[in-house]
Amino acid sequence: MLKLLIFGLFCLHAVLADEVNKCRVETQEIFDNTDIYCNNLKLDDKELPLDGPVPQTKIVHVNFLHCTGKIDENSFPKLRGVLTSMNINGGDLEKFVLPEMPKLTYLEIGDSKIPSLNGALKNAKNLESVSFRKDTFEIKEGDLDGLEKLESFRSTKVKVQLTKRLLQDLRKLETLMVTKGRLEKVPSDAFQNNQEINFLMLEDTSITSIEPGTFDGLQKLDQLDLRTTGLQGPFDVNLTKGLKKLNSLGIPARTVKGLDLKKLLDNCPKLFTFSFNRNDESCPEVKALFEEVKKSGRFMGVAYISVDQGKTC
Repeated sequence: MLKLLIFGLFCLHAVLADEVNKCRVETQEIFDNTDIYCNNLKLDDKELPLDGPVPQTKIVHVNFLHCTGKIDENSFPKLRGVLTSMNINGGDLEKFVLPEMPKLTYLEIGDSKIPSLNGALKNAKNLESVSFRKDTFEIKEGDLDGLEKLESFRSTKVKVQLTKRLLQDLRKLETLMVTKGRLEKVPSDAFQNNQEINFLMLEDTSITSIEPGTFDGLQKLDQLDLRTTGLQGPFDVNLTKGLKKLNSLGIPARTVKGLDLKKLLDNCPKLFTFSFNRNDESCPEVKALFEEVKKSGRFMGVAYISVDQGKTC
């Protein structure tokens, strides 16, 4: 009897362990959406262990949380044809190369360790959006080659240097955000092939100066955010030459002093909003700027964005 009880407990433990190691499949038919959740799983080149079938929904998203092992060209062969988005969070992968996934348009990697991005995205030609957050790897020239459909690139607390070579294939790029990284400078030709950019944020970086002509060619730019950079004043309004569609400009409060407002407004006839950090609201430079705006007769707004940094005046 005792042996039967022990055997029964062993079988129950095996079943429970098997269930724990399976990926949960959830479908919301009303949104035509399926989510796959894989937690603490060791990934290999086999099929993902699912707790149910994956229906033919419009969106199929896989979320890898605290997973180890590897993702390579042979991974999840049955799913690679239906996956539309992937999130890797808290991962520690010994190898990372995406297999060919024709429907994959979105990739997010956060708080993860992978060897590098070298060749990792070569099979993901249809990616439209990538996001990297607090990852250990560095984004280097060549890592984004071939991503000709990419419209959005976001990185937070990831080492990256923006160069023409890095961005050369991203001709459809509309959103570029590099925040809280070790970005120190931007070459004047960095965005030469990226004329579709309409949102550019280089916030909370170590940039101390911007070369003349850096934003030339970005005629569709709508928002430019340089608030918490190392830029010193006065802000060089020549950088805005040709930005006829610029609607919002974020700069450090200290760079407002001595700013040529008339020339800025001439360069940017659609400029409507200045944005500063929340703590900059009391800066005398900001108050003086809006007194000058009032005198000019131009109606403009201000956005104070809540961030943890101190004043920039």
